[in-house]
Formats: sequence, C-alpha cells, structure tokens
Amino acid sequence: MANCKKWTYVAGMAFSMLIMPEITWADAAGTCGESVKWAFTSSSNTLVVNGNGKMIRQDSLSALGATKVEVEDGVREIGDAVFDNFDKMETLKLPASVWSLEGNALSKCANLKNVTIPKQLISVAKEKILSNPNVERLAVVDNSLTWVFSVKNGNLTIYGKGMLENLMYTKKVNGVEQTCFFPAEMGIKTLSIENGVSGIEEQVFNGCTSLEQAELPTGMFEIGNSVFAGCKNLKKVSLPKNLTTLGNSVFAGCSSLLAISLPESLTAMGEGV
Repeated sequence: MANCKKWTYVAGMAFSMLIMPEITWADAAGTCGESVKWAFTSSSNTLVVNGNGKMIRQDSLSALGATKVEVEDGVREIGDAVFDNFDKMETLKLPASVWSLEGNALSKCANLKNVTIPKQLISVAKEKILSNPNVERLAVVDNSLTWVFSVKNGNLTIYGKGMLENLMYTKKVNGVEQTCFFPAEMGIKTLSIENGVSGIEEQVFNGCTSLEQAELPTGMFEIGNSVFAGCKNLKKVSLPKNLTTLGNSVFAGCSSLLAISLPESLTAMGEGV
C-alpha cells in the first residue's frame, strides 16, 4: 500500500513537470520614458522595452551589458543617444510602431551587427544605422514581407507572403524632391526571393546598377512594369515557370542581359519587355 502511494506521488510529480511551462523572470526592470518600461534577463542577455510613446536615454541601461535589444510594438520614438555606450549590443529589433529615430542613435554601438527596422525608417537607414561600419545585416519589415540586406556582400533575400511593394522614399536635393529606391541605394549585387512572394509591383528594383543576378520563386505569377529597368549589370535571371503577367519595360536598359526565356504560362505581356 505504501508503495502504491509513493508511485502515485512520483507519477503525479513527473506529470506536473511535463506540463509546467518554463517561466523566465527578469533580473532587473525599470522605466525609460513616461509610459515606457524595460526588463533585462541575464540568462539570455536580452533587454526588452515595451509601452507607449517615446523611449528616452537611461545611462544605467548600458551597464547591463545586453547583447540583444527588442523594442516591442507600442513604442513610437527612439530618443537621442538612447543606445550610446551599448558596447555589447549585437542585435537590435525595432517594431512597426516606431516612426522616429533621433540623432545618431547607433553610431557608438561597437559590436552591433544585426538591425531590424520597419519600412518607414528606410529614409534614415543609411545616415543613422549604416553609418555604423560594424552593421552586417539590415532587415526591413514591410507587413508580411521581410527584406534582408547583407551589407558586406550586397546580397538581398526577401521572404514572406504577398505582393512585393516598393521600398522607396522622397528627399529634397537642391530644393527639388527626388524619389529614392532603397534597394538601388543599398547597391545590391544578388537577389533571392523565396516562395510565398506572389508578385512584384512596378519599379521595385529600378536603377539597381550593381545587380548581377536575380533568383525568382516558381510560385510567382506577376512582375510589374519596369521592375528591373536600368539594371545595366544584370546578367542572369530566370522567369518563374508559373508566371502569367509580365509588365511593360521590365528589363529596359538591362544591357548585360543577352537572352531570357519566356515561360509557357504567360497570358499577358507588356511592350518593350
């Protein structure tokens, strides 16, 4: 009888251990804004920031030695010098809610290698993120699609689901507004788009003069107008076997592209392809 009771107890304990979720407790926590809080977990060297509004500088945060910083949705601004002296930070992730990155927020992060930003920050990416020579990877999140730029070798990988839209912004040059295509600014050399991306809207890779090779997924069915226009060094691209629509002037100005095979699946093709 005693043995039976002991077995029941041990089995119950084992069952509890199997179904109990793992709980990670923060080692330190505090505030870094009127409605913004932070929590640091030493086991993963991760600093998580959440709340609403503006994240402001707290000198004590750099002393934590976080290697990974995740800012959660709700935070809208990153204040000036917030990440000064974050010498050990290797990875930074900013959410879709962030619209402002003040000052040279990342210039003093000596070990920063991986940065993830929302689409609306591309207009300041070169000045405020890529001015840090240590950054190796920049990921840009646009709804359900993610663009991953390998800064050092010029590779661009895109994954997710849906139509690929332009990464572009406008800026004034000598008082005149100019449209800037971010992939062209990044000087991409190779492009790889993974399955799940159903099509490319017009002009997405327009003016990517360094682009030499493009790999498109078999499930892609649409390529819009002037997608690769002006890619004068593009030498190799294979059109998806399920492609149905090819827009106008898709390869206009691609002087290094000597031949391209059209798939039998095409039902609509524009002029001057």
